[in-house]
Formats: sequence, structure tokens, C-alpha cells
Amino acid sequence: MLRSTMVLTACLFVSSAFAQSEGNPLARGPQGDTAAGAPAGLTMPDFLKPGLRIVQMRSDATIPNVYQVYVPDENGGWTINGQKVSLQNVPGAGGAGYRVLDVVARTADGVALNSANYLLDVQTGNCTNTNQYETMLGNASNIEDYWVNPAKLAAMQNSSQGGVTVLRGQYPLDGKTYDTVSVTVVTDKSASRHVYDLETGLCIVFSASNVGATAYVPSGDGKASQSVTGTGLVYNKLVAVRDVKLPWSAQKFPAELLTEGRGSRWTGVTTTSIPGSPAMQQPFAATMEVEKKVDDSAVVMAISFGQGTPPVKRIAHAGAAGAMWIDPNTFSRLQPGQVLDEDRVTRTTLSVAGMQNGLFCFVEKRPTEVVAFAYDPRTGYLVAMETSTTSGIATITTALRRE
Repeated sequence: MLRSTMVLTACLFVSSAFAQSEGNPLARGPQGDTAAGAPAGLTMPDFLKPGLRIVQMRSDATIPNVYQVYVPDENGGWTINGQKVSLQNVPGAGGAGYRVLDVVARTADGVALNSANYLLDVQTGNCTNTNQYETMLGNASNIEDYWVNPAKLAAMQNSSQGGVTVLRGQYPLDGKTYDTVSVTVVTDKSASRHVYDLETGLCIVFSASNVGATAYVPSGDGKASQSVTGTGLVYNKLVAVRDVKLPWSAQKFPAELLTEGRGSRWTGVTTTSIPGSPAMQQPFAATMEVEKKVDDSAVVMAISFGQGTPPVKRIAHAGAAGAMWIDPNTFSRLQPGQVLDEDRVTRTTLSVAGMQNGLFCFVEKRPTEVVAFAYDPRTGYLVAMETSTTSGIATITTALRRE
């Protein structure tokens, strides 16, 4: 069910131990905002437009300070403060991946972005889509803390007050030296640092550490003492900024797709195949409904999966891979095997598969995953999609079709 759910939301557009925006004063709402949400006196630069892709490498780790803690257990062999407890191991953990931010809409009030997370295999360099998606909004002041208006950064001078330190200077990163301003925030249990490029306003580095919870641990003499269980570490850096240009990037949705309340229903099956075992199948159904028009190229979609769960909201953009509709005239200008886009960071290639079973198809490939989008060549509507992911010895395939 989870896989099917995320395949559908993917067609519309690594969590950390420490939220990137936590403690950053630049990520707060700007002072002097107008009723429309755009700060007076600030303008958004031209490069923040639909099609822009920003990629961050993200890594985090939890380092244990102790290796065992006492936890409540009515069958435990120890008693602390009158409560039965037992010992539980405290493992360390870590991981790395990429967050891909795509600008999908820009209006007079600001911009909207869709994000996707990819898990990185540090041994092979291959990425797997984690199927964790998020939509975020920004205005001329900031986009959370991923971007801050350069005019705001230019006004910041070296200072240190109340645990917040601002420092201007040059910062070398991956063979390039940036003119930057950094904001460091220190509390009794955490520390974080954002480094911003003064030219573009993009956050090029974020690092943080935070102290974990306190628990009772063995003290070595048959007694228990309290100790911090571990420390969380985060390091994120900017690795790519580029414009994604597809043959339909500039298209607009037809009027019927911009109509609030317009919906579609999707059904399908998720199949898990493991060599030597019977295939396991699980049915899937969902509905998509236009909730709000953003502009002629983007709408807010409410996606419902039933079972009493609230709808998931995503922004569908007309120029995206897997768009809900592509102008049918586009298909005749494309050739099977033609590569339309290549993302070297995530090792993802979008190419033309051509006519298959009466539908015009595109294929998005990564080393461990293949996603196919199929369109009605007469109407241009997306009518089917399929994803196949390899995880160890298992292959998980989800096939969906619009009713």
C-alpha cells in the first residue's frame, strides 16, 4: 500500500535528527510582511522560477554515548525508583542522501516547490527514491532556510548576541570559493550553523549537533546513574543548481484541468517478487482532485487513499516529468530512445520509450528503479504508470491505471 501511494504522488511532482530550519532566525517569518505575504521592499530574483532544481546532499548520524540503558519492563530484573526495568542496547545509526527541490510555480506572492528525498548507497553511489515528498512555499524574503533574499544577507554584519553569531567571510566548497554570511545558533543542548552564498542567497552548508535524551545506565558497580544517551550530528551541503528543460516545460494546462473539483480515480496492484517464493499482490485505489488553481501551469491536488486517512496535498506542474497532461502535438516531435533529461547527481535519466500498446510512453531510470509514464496520444492525458524497484533480492512493481 505504501509503495502504491507514493508512486501516485510522485507523478504529481532524509529526514534528519535535527531540522535544518530549527533555531535559524532567518527561517522565521520576515518583519513587515504585507497581507499577501510578500515583504515590502524585497523582490524575488529571476532565477527562482519553475524548472529550477536545487540539490542538497544530506547526511546525519547518531553516536551513542552509552551502549545500554534501563527501560521500563514489568518483567525486568532490576528496580529503579520503584519501577521494574531491563537493559536495552543503544545502537548507533547514520545515513546519507539527496534532497531535490524543484520550483513548480511562481506568482506575485512567492514561489512553490516540491521536494523529493533519495537514499544514497555510499559504496556504489546509486540512489533510491525514499518516496518522501513535501511541498513548501516561499516569498521574497526566504524559502524556509534553503534560500534567503541576498538583500537581507547583505545587510547582516558581524555580531554575536544571545547565542546567535553572524560572521561574514569566504567559504571554500567543492573547488569553489563563495562570499558568504554564516549564522551560528548555540543553546545548552544544540548548535547549528547555516552558511549562505551572498550572490544567490542559497544555503550552501548546514551543520548541526544536538544532545539526546537522558536515561538511567549501568554504572559498573551494580547501581544505575543518569547519562545522556547519544549525540545527533547533521551535515548538509549544496551540490547542484540547474534548470530542468523538457520539451513541454513551457506548456500550460488545459482549462478543464484548472477547474476546482475536477477529479480522477486510479486503481492498480503492487506486486512483490522474491526468487523462489510466490509473488505477493496488494490492490490499490486512490482519487485525485483539483483543490485550487495556482496559475495556468500549476494546481494544488488533493490525493485521497481512503481508509479514513486525510488527503495528501501536492502541487502538480504542467512542465514536470510525469505531468498529468502533455500537449499531444509534442509526441510527434520525439523519437524513441531520445534522452530528455539527465540528473548526474541522482543518476536519473528521462527518455522517450515511444508508442507501446497504443500509448505514448516515457521512462525514468535509476540504477535500482524504473518508472514508466503512459499517455493517451489523442488527448495527451496521463492514463497509466508503472514503477519497478529492486531492493536486495526483491523486486517491487506497482502498476496503476486511470479509470
